[in-house]
Amino acid sequence: MLSVRRTRPGRCSRLVLQGLGAMALAAALVLSGLQPVAAAAPVGQSAEVVSVLPRDPGRGGRLFISKGCIACHSIHGEGGNLGPDLGRSTVGLNLPELAAAMWNHTPSMGRQLGLLGVERPQFDRGEMAALTAFLYYLNLVDHGEGDAARGNDVFRVKGCSRCHSSSGTGGSIGPDLDRMEGHRSPVIVAQRMWNHGPVMIELSADIGMAVPVLTPGDVKDLVAYLRSTSFAGSRGTTFQRPGDAQEGGRVFVAKGCSSCHAVGSRRGTAPDLSEADLGVGVLDLVSRLWNHMPAMYAQMEHSGMSAPELTELEMTDLLAYLYSLDYSGGQPSVRRGEQLLESKGCRDCHAISGGSGQSPELGDSRATRSLEEGVRLLWNHAPAMLANMREVGAAWPRLDGDEIRDIMGYLRSLPE
Repeated sequence: MLSVRRTRPGRCSRLVLQGLGAMALAAALVLSGLQPVAAAAPVGQSAEVVSVLPRDPGRGGRLFISKGCIACHSIHGEGGNLGPDLGRSTVGLNLPELAAAMWNHTPSMGRQLGLLGVERPQFDRGEMAALTAFLYYLNLVDHGEGDAARGNDVFRVKGCSRCHSSSGTGGSIGPDLDRMEGHRSPVIVAQRMWNHGPVMIELSADIGMAVPVLTPGDVKDLVAYLRSTSFAGSRGTTFQRPGDAQEGGRVFVAKGCSSCHAVGSRRGTAPDLSEADLGVGVLDLVSRLWNHMPAMYAQMEHSGMSAPELTELEMTDLLAYLYSLDYSGGQPSVRRGEQLLESKGCRDCHAISGGSGQSPELGDSRATRSLEEGVRLLWNHAPAMLANMREVGAAWPRLDGDEIRDIMGYLRSLPE
């Protein structure tokens, strides 16, 4: 007998949308601020990378509820318990990997829904892209509070206290952190540290101190510690829209980042960020940005560039953009995609680029023209494909994220 943990619909809706609030990297979120933005590739960014940046995660959160996903799946413990908690099981997954998880889940999901007498939801154009953006963005923020006591240790051991005072003790070279606002999220702390970077690096050199290296855990605990000691507080609830990857791409260009760092192209003197390991979540990004600052500022000074300052919103958008660079899963291998269509048995049923087959011609499908719409096609097509394969006694083909990326890349390479 199957059982589903029931949670009041209103409570589910509020809690899932609170998960969206985490994407804002602030205390709360106004969903009306989430709007899809037309993709355009600024200088230094390839159209392929920019065209698949996640858009409209707010709509995806609402679809997660209205399509009934929350009846079986929870988000960080809130929702049904028949399927995995998607707030935890999708950590670090890009779009092709999310698609692979959904695809491989099809047979067991079909059995569960059949026992419950529930129809599998279908997604119209754009809806699956919004849903996967929601699931992807859930992992931008590392959940759970940091350890304030350990943050106190980090503050002392890493040398922050040599320049800054907190809890009434410490140095006076830098600002008194007890009286500064802005400790309510890692992003805002990162923005303050970034803007303070050039002065801090210079003053650290004057006293013979190296800029401390921070791990993601250090950042999380420092934020908890500073929040616990600040007299200023956050002055009530803070409303801010979530980071917008499209806007972050524009910040990346406008602030001069693209003059050194290429994204999806060969231009740039620094590493291509679409191929770099930037970690998972905002704490990884903040610690990498912090640790990279001395070398980056030295390079800017050598090139005669001024260090750009960022507002809180610009930092929020920039981190969302950097986080989203792996959303497409990298460049596909068209040749491998063609081979996979053969080895996975797709050609047994589907005609491809004029070949024979009993099922739809994949090369002519509009949905295969983009990675996001290809994922929707896989989802909507899965129940009929599963029924056909059961009739002929064929095994359900399992796919990993790279395989889905390469198959979709091959189909997009075919003439329209």
